[in-house]
Amino acid sequence: MKVLVAFIMTVTLATPALAKPLQCNWVEKNQCDAGKGCRKISAGTISVSLDTKTKEYKRCDRNGCDTYQANVHVSGAFTIFDLAGRGVFAKVGPNGQSSEVVSLGNSILISHGFCR
Repeated sequence: MKVLVAFIMTVTLATPALAKPLQCNWVEKNQCDAGKGCRKISAGTISVSLDTKTKEYKRCDRNGCDTYQANVHVSGAFTIFDLAGRGVFAKVGPNGQSSEVVSLGNSILISHGFCR
């Protein structure tokens, strides 16, 4: 019983307060391609909203918005939103510092910023 209580407290304290959807702002983006390495590209106007309550991952760009059901889990102090089968995941740290990885064709896009 003590182990269960300790586990629940650890998960609760390690999880950022995610009661309402987080709005992510990417301040840096890199594109990585085979044989070319990685290069910095424009962070653009992509908006990402992450919701642990509904387990939704909403991604908007100039062409509109798409909402996906996400697998959401906690790993240590991080909350991870994984779009299984889509090659997309985001990781949010306890201070809101975040990363998103998107596979687009054979390119990998890596974004860094904050979700609050």
